[in-house]
Amino acid sequence: MILPYATITIGARTQYVVKVSWEDYDFLMQWPWTYAVSHKGGGLVYARRSERIDGRNATILMHRVVIARMGLKRPSKKHFVDHWNGDSLDNRRIADDGRAQLRWVTPRQNMANQRGVINVPVAPKFQVVGEIPF
Repeated sequence: MILPYATITIGARTQYVVKVSWEDYDFLMQWPWTYAVSHKGGGLVYARRSERIDGRNATILMHRVVIARMGLKRPSKKHFVDHWNGDSLDNRRIADDGRAQLRWVTPRQNMANQRGVINVPVAPKFQVVGEIPF
């Protein structure tokens, strides 16, 4: 069975699985990804990587890379990326219901979309790879 999306496992000791669209998978796999826990918004987990830019470490968030690849420019500095279904580790282009999964929103729009999704680490010995045997 082929999944309608690809997954990228991030983290070392504690691991999370990030959903991505197949058209972004190869591009994103060029770099090692880890995660960051947001201290705002209830401790959501986001896929991230670091890069040295102008002699300083910069954090690059996966959802910003994907939304840029989608060609969606940031309308203003007030806007930030919102995950339509509330799952901060779902960086697909399209959600299960056919809507855009990633979009630019204002803080007010984001508050209206709060769903309280909690990211749960994947237990490495129970991580499913390939088909589920039932």
